[in-house]
Amino acid sequence: MFCSSTISKDIPPKCRRKTTPMLLTGTELKSIFKSFDSNLDGRLSKQELRKAFASLGSHIPSWRAGRGLHHADANRDGYISDDELDDLVEYALECAMKRKNEKQILQVFQGSDLNEDHLLNARELTRAFSQLDKPQLSSLRVNQALRKAIRNGDKSIDSNELPDLAKFTSSILR
Repeated sequence: MFCSSTISKDIPPKCRRKTTPMLLTGTELKSIFKSFDSNLDGRLSKQELRKAFASLGSHIPSWRAGRGLHHADANRDGYISDDELDDLVEYALECAMKRKNEKQILQVFQGSDLNEDHLLNARELTRAFSQLDKPQLSSLRVNQALRKAIRNGDKSIDSNELPDLAKFTSSILR
């Protein structure tokens, strides 16, 4: 969310490197939000915010617009004015960084599947947490993660449980 991608269309798909989209800057986000002021009144309504968040790739733009208003609308008039725009941009950047961190964490977990069975056991989780956190805390984190993420009762994390594990891990590493 809130990124731009720079993949050249001249390169055949099988030869392209997988690249991480670049995060937009605060200045770029501010400009994007301002461009959605459709009635040119100098402030953004919830509807205009919804359209802006949709253009940025938000999965639920109406919800994101409501949260953005709640976060940035200091005078509670239901609009984001120019004075409040920096707070909206800060909120949007926080959302994007959180999402990016979860994606990076997910990549570390996927790369820790040593036997490539698409399951993470306690040993593989310990390896992943030692890369993400202080190594001396990794066994504690593994136990927390296993209790939090396992839904099917076995003692390993499968691909369906990985997103929950990444979300949980992102919350405990902050």
